[in-house]
Amino acid sequence: MIDCTEFWKIIDEARHRSAKVTDIPASLTDILKGKPVADLLEFEKQGMELFAHAYDARLWAAASLTMDFCSDDTFMDFRHWLIAQGKSAYEQALENPDTLADLDLTSGDYKSPVLFHLASVAVKIFTEKTGLDEMPLDYSKCRFPQLKLANKEFELYDAAKLSTVFPKLHAKYEERRSKEPKSEPVFPPID
Repeated sequence: MIDCTEFWKIIDEARHRSAKVTDIPASLTDILKGKPVADLLEFEKQGMELFAHAYDARLWAAASLTMDFCSDDTFMDFRHWLIAQGKSAYEQALENPDTLADLDLTSGDYKSPVLFHLASVAVKIFTEKTGLDEMPLDYSKCRFPQLKLANKEFELYDAAKLSTVFPKLHAKYEERRSKEPKSEPVFPPID
């Protein structure tokens, strides 16, 4: 049976088998293929709980700061990336999203802190093993808008306010922006 502790052990094993974060879904696939169907269900259930628990406006605001913008779909992929970082990074980020500045924010898909394919690993293996189209789990509590957004007051924070709330992330954001090439106007200015 896979409880929360075992879930994190499996994530750590996948992380250790992977040369980079974007390889974690493939490593996780290799690990989970050897598990019985009941374990796949429990693994998915634990992942859903962690995914839902990270539905936090402070974390969403921090993700937006790291990527300039974070839609609801991107925030889903961000939370999967965060889970792939391991238990310690996940818990620290929920406690204080400014700790995200200590992570490699270019390690995920598209050189961003997102990991799209992590979400479907257990489901794909389950459907292959059982022939069923989907897992018999209630996903409703993990879907937008059914989730209750924690720290909802952070939805109204602008970039200036976030710079004081997340100083390390803001500094990293400013450093990245200063290194981006300056774009030249397409047409010369008209005098």
